[in-house]
Amino acid sequence: MGTRRWGPGERIVFEPYTKETLDGWLRWIAAYGMFPDGTTGSGNYAQSIIRFENA
Repeated sequence: MGTRRWGPGERIVFEPYTKETLDGWLRWIAAYGMFPDGTTGSGNYAQSIIRFENA
């Protein structure tokens, strides 16, 4: 899978998602062997999101 051809829309998710959703995606990615072991990132939910509070 060559991610270099993806645009910014395929890399950035603007929809809210839960820690359970992230964990599910990481399991799915691992099951399909999309990246070598240990290269899918930290899996740290708190570091993978940015929250914008309503003003």
